[in-house]
Amino acid sequence: MGRLGAHAFAGAVTHVEHVHQAIAARAFRPASVAGAPARVTHDAIAKVVYACVRGTGKGVGLAAAEAAALMPMTDAPAASARTSLAQSILNAAIGDKLAARNDPLAIRMSARIDGEPTPALAVFVHGLAENDRSWGHRFGARLRADFGFTPVYIRYNTGRHISDNGQELAALLSDLVDTWPTLVDQIILVGHSMGGLVVRSACHYAVAGNAPWPRVVTDAFYLGSPQTGASLERVVSKLGWALGHLAETRPYADLVNVRSAGIKDLRYG
Repeated sequence: MGRLGAHAFAGAVTHVEHVHQAIAARAFRPASVAGAPARVTHDAIAKVVYACVRGTGKGVGLAAAEAAALMPMTDAPAASARTSLAQSILNAAIGDKLAARNDPLAIRMSARIDGEPTPALAVFVHGLAENDRSWGHRFGARLRADFGFTPVYIRYNTGRHISDNGQELAALLSDLVDTWPTLVDQIILVGHSMGGLVVRSACHYAVAGNAPWPRVVTDAFYLGSPQTGASLERVVSKLGWALGHLAETRPYADLVNVRSAGIKDLRYG
């Protein structure tokens, strides 16, 4: 977290510097050649100041991270629900970048099985910025008690491309069915929001790869899934396009466009 904070601070300073440069360029433009000495002096001083601020902030963050890494480890308690939610939100925002550099904060896809294995599985796939605990216990408990399903809760990095998560989920379900203690004869899929799109993607790749588990899928439930695309993401995409047309607002466009690949995919459904 210290290293991530250091890089985030440095990135924020860089964005401020770019805005400053754009405004200064417009302010100096009317002076033309006569204002050249003042502009050179201004640019040189500004460059040094921003470099010092960026370097100091990044250095403090990295030093704190290294100091924390040298501390002796103790038997820490399990991560709290708040910590898990914070990691899920972080992954939703920049999870694709965390995964690309193999950052330990990047969530790896996993399955949590609730209860004794039965021949019928209910697979729950959460939405953007959520995790396997977001479902609570009510849905799975009722399916187990009333219909004999074993709840399987998927946890994944919602910042990655939906197609990447779909491929990984298809492979994970293949492994799960292959290693299940009993013969699996029924699967129902339950996806919330982005999770519904990941479910559809997983089915697509599983069928294309001739995986056996889609043959026992009897039902798929999509809870609020933007099958035709999310209107909010379309608005944000247009905002980024508009901000990119002026030098002074282009750094803000960069901030808007820094959102993860998973969020950008919601534009298309």
